[in-house]
Amino acid sequence: SIDLIVTSNRTAVPWVSAPGVPDPAQGFADTWDRLARGGKKVLVLQDNPLMLPAEATTECVAQNPGHPELCDRAKADAMPLDYQLDAMALTDSATLIATEDWFCTEQTCPAVIGNVLVYRDEQHISLLYAQTLAGELWREVSPYLD
Repeated sequence: SIDLIVTSNRTAVPWVSAPGVPDPAQGFADTWDRLARGGKKVLVLQDNPLMLPAEATTECVAQNPGHPELCDRAKADAMPLDYQLDAMALTDSATLIATEDWFCTEQTCPAVIGNVLVYRDEQHISLLYAQTLAGELWREVSPYLD
């Protein structure tokens, strides 16, 4: 009775790398393949950027109310290692929803977008920013619903 599986993952974490331990990207691909063989459509949300550790980004914005751009992070430093992206090259059983442009320009990942604080900590977006993305997410997901 499941019409669609939408998944995401924080992959910027230490993974065990040892003989006999499956590769994380292959693990994602194998799981998505099994779901697809079971007749399920799978959408994968790209991991969002990582900002300053802990609450440093929100503290920076609070300390620089007139200049939140001082709290932005270079895109090259903010985009996490995302094994889901590697996994997409291993299978055609899932569809990627690239979210990078929801958070970053070509050069930076702002702490504030449209007067909205983007992050509540290093990795979690704020509730208000998530609400601003609802329409964008729906535009990406709705074509896959019957």
